[in-house]
Formats: sequence, structure tokens, C-alpha cells
Amino acid sequence: DTAISSLPTVFRATRVVKDVNGSDKCTMTFITHNIDFGNMLKNKLRLYKTLHTEVGEKYNSRKQDSQIEDTEDDHKLTIIVSHPHGCSKQISIGYYVSRHEMKNNDVYVVYTYTTATCTGSSGAPVYVLSRWWWWGCDHPHKGHCADNEELNYSGIAMY
Repeated sequence: DTAISSLPTVFRATRVVKDVNGSDKCTMTFITHNIDFGNMLKNKLRLYKTLHTEVGEKYNSRKQDSQIEDTEDDHKLTIIVSHPHGCSKQISIGYYVSRHEMKNNDVYVVYTYTTATCTGSSGAPVYVLSRWWWWGCDHPHKGHCADNEELNYSGIAMY
């Protein structure tokens, strides 16, 4: 055990598991031989899921027949956590102004929002406070709107 946990930590992706074309989102597999590091990540992920659920239960919109209904009472707060151009973490706060449902599938949507970002923030998670979201299904930040540079938009994700 001691010999294995003292091996150097490997931070190299071994393979891309899923790459969704055009969505700025992918799933990757990483390997480490550092047991302590693996346990620390597992505990951090557990805490993240717990806090994510608590915020979701407090602010999510009401669901009717498993569909999300836009209401005047929605919390439109939108938060983006990014590391633009590989620099230090930036947290941007704004509001979503519209939610566009995809044709033939109203579960998948794109958000337009005022949350300011830098061009190096593509792929950063976008948290929309009032939407039913869970730990693995946040919207990726996509970029600036071509017709209004004061607005940004997300990639496609659920709700």
C-alpha cells in the first residue's frame, strides 16, 4: 500500500470516452497510481454532488409532467466558472435572458445570458440556478452571440 501510494500522480488523459461534436463538452478517463489522491478526488466529488443537490432543491423551477415551465418567479442567476487561457479561476455572474428548446426535443436547450466571459472560456460550466440540473449535466459555455456581443450563449445540454 505505502509503495503504491508514494508513486507519482499521473495527470495524463488516457482516452476520450465521449466527444459530442459541436457542444464543447467531452468525457475523459484519467489514471493515477496515487491512492490518497484518488480518495481525495472521490471525497471532493461526493461533496460537490451533495452541495449541488442542495442548491438545486432550493432554487429549481417547479416541474409539471416532467417538463420545466418558465415562470416569472424563476431565479435567472447564471454563474460561469472558468480558467480562461489556462489562467487562474474566474467566476462570472449574470442572468439568462432566454432559453431555446431544440427542435423535436424540448429536453435539450441552449441558454443566452448576460454573464460576461473572455474568449478563452469556451467549455466552462454554466450554472443556471433555477433549472433542474444535476452534477453531470451542466451547460458548457460556447461563446459570444454574433448579433449582440453583450450576450453569450451555452452549448446544448438538458434543461
